[in-house]
Formats: sequence, structure tokens, C-alpha cells
Amino acid sequence: MDVIFVSGGNTFYLLEVMKKSGFDKIIKTLLAKEIVYVGSSAGSCVVAPDITPIKLLDDPKKAKSLKSYTALNLTRTLVLPHLNTKKFGARCLATKKKYEKKYDMTPLNDNQVLIVKGNKNKIMKSSIKLSLIKSLIYYKIRKKLHL
Repeated sequence: MDVIFVSGGNTFYLLEVMKKSGFDKIIKTLLAKEIVYVGSSAGSCVVAPDITPIKLLDDPKKAKSLKSYTALNLTRTLVLPHLNTKKFGARCLATKKKYEKKYDMTPLNDNQVLIVKGNKNKIMKSSIKLSLIKSLIYYKIRKKLHL
């Protein structure tokens, strides 16, 4: 299975880099070829139609040249990650409360995963540690490129 793994960081900066590099266009072509997109934290936020609500979780000033918060628009929902953490939990709930009338949002705990297939979403518990997923994908990529 071919997989694109996009990790976390500042959501606004990540989107800015995706737009500058052309990834925002390339990913749609890859998904049409049945390549799987796996996003963690900010990597799960950028697939939404718009990341405006993430302003309560991440600093938009980190993306100095991002002109629009229109995101990849690969899903109908915006993931609010880290609901069960001290750092982000309260801010996730405040974000949902402030923006729930305008945006479709899905808060997720760190032990949950949102599976999106077409127009259907399913939240499942994750039994795989994120560090293991990174290692497996990294290994597969290295093996494929003969590094």
C-alpha cells in the first residue's frame, strides 16, 4: 500500500508550505490513484475545507505568507486534535463551541483515528502508537527508494 504520512506542527505553517510546494494540487492526483493519506495532528487538520478555527490552537502568524485559510478540502470536517491532553483539551472545546455553527468539526483524542472514505467518516480507537506508524512508513519509503 502506498501511503503519504503528514505529521504535526503548526497547522498554518504546514498549509503554507503545502501551497508553496504544490503539494495541495499533487495530493488530489495521488488520492485518485488510491494512495492513502495519513495525517497526524496538523497533518489531519489541513485536509479540511478551511482551518480558520485552528487559530485558537495554533498561531497563524507562523505562516508569514499564507493569504487564505482555505485548506486542502479533502474532507468535510475539520479535525480538532488532542482533545484529551492538558495543553489542547480546553482549547479544542472552546474552538468547537465558538465555531460549531459555521464549521463541521470532529474533536479527537490522541488514541482515536478518523477514517474518511468518500463522504463517510468513522471514528475508531487506535491501538497503534504513532511513533510505530512513522517508523513503518519511513522504512517503506527508504526501502522503495533504496536509501
